[in-house]
Amino acid sequence: GFPRAKVAAASGLRSGVGVPINHKGEVFGMLECFSRDARKPDEDAIKLLAGIGSQMGQFVERRRLETQRREQAEALERSNQELTRREKVMQGLLEDLQRSKDQLETQQTTLQTQNKQLQELSVVKDEFVATVSHELRTPLTAIKEGISLLLDHALGDINEEQRDFLQTVDDNIERLTELISNMLDLSKIEAGKLKLSPERVELPGRVPPGGRLQ
Repeated sequence: GFPRAKVAAASGLRSGVGVPINHKGEVFGMLECFSRDARKPDEDAIKLLAGIGSQMGQFVERRRLETQRREQAEALERSNQELTRREKVMQGLLEDLQRSKDQLETQQTTLQTQNKQLQELSVVKDEFVATVSHELRTPLTAIKEGISLLLDHALGDINEEQRDFLQTVDDNIERLTELISNMLDLSKIEAGKLKLSPERVELPGRVPPGGRLQ
């Protein structure tokens, strides 16, 4: 039953003895001794070999435990390194999130400031439009009435050249008055104070020269 019996016999070895290399019932291998003389096993030699096999088993078990502990320590070190790497990654992500939050807060503050400035500018614009419109419409109305009196010969006769000049002035006053009205309407629309009433209209086939629809 010796694993190396054939090799031993081929080498001229005629007897042998073997004991297990074990520890606490676990067998790790066999310790075999051969002799060229054919003899019966010596009990003392067997006990000695058994003790050596047991010591070898203890040594093998100790080395196996040391290997396991070393492998466990290496695995723990790798785990610690991986945890450290992930911690750095998470720290980087948290820093990125904090920077993004700071940027958003800065942008929000900037937008609030800009919105406030826009509201202030809108108020100033409305006041400007109202003031300019009032300051312009009042004198324009008076000028238009005076020109109408002149065109109607209420203040005396005028020649053709004077009539053409006055008519041109009257037309320009009409356009300026319409422009002021449009500015006021636009201001009311932006402020939500103008109620629109859409309705269908028929446009002419073409726009007359001068671009004004009659």
